[in-house]
Amino acid sequence: MEFEIGNEKVFLDFVKSISKKDKIAILSHNDNDGIVAGLLMERVINKLGFKTESIDFLDIKEGMLDQFFVKFKKNKISKIFISDIAIDSIDLKAFEKLKKIFSVLLIDHHVSNPKMKDFSGVIKAKDGYCCGYMVYRFGERVCDMEDSKLLASTSIIADMAYKTKECFHFVKKEYPNFIPEKIGESAPGHLSREISSS
Repeated sequence: MEFEIGNEKVFLDFVKSISKKDKIAILSHNDNDGIVAGLLMERVINKLGFKTESIDFLDIKEGMLDQFFVKFKKNKISKIFISDIAIDSIDLKAFEKLKKIFSVLLIDHHVSNPKMKDFSGVIKAKDGYCCGYMVYRFGERVCDMEDSKLLASTSIIADMAYKTKECFHFVKKEYPNFIPEKIGESAPGHLSREISSS
């Protein structure tokens, strides 16, 4: 996987910094890729022996974080995973404020905001990847993700990341009958439709 900002080490360092005292929240986009990325992140956290206090799926819009400052303080959240939200481009001030109060990791595949100066806790894949695949690959480094290949493949299909050679080969290896022209006939294609319609 190729990165615009950060890399796998940023993820590994953040995960290693979690302790039993931490309360963890996940914020992710409410589209197919964001839902898959959020669910996979929760799965990784659980497999590492930690609990997620809250998981929220959001519309991407300015002010989307506003409701969470009070909620997270009240619930004593200390670690926040954000995926597939492009928060640095949509609401950079809110993102910077969130990072001052909480320990935050952003996993994203959208182009970064050139005005962003603090890249700590930020991982941005280069164009052509998707967040579900990113979380799957990062998760593989710290736990068994064998049971998550269908979800990762679904994310790849929903965001058309199969146009990237690496992602195409990932799906094709797991689902040899996968053909981009007949996405709906594959298992991840079916699941992608179900998630999108729910």
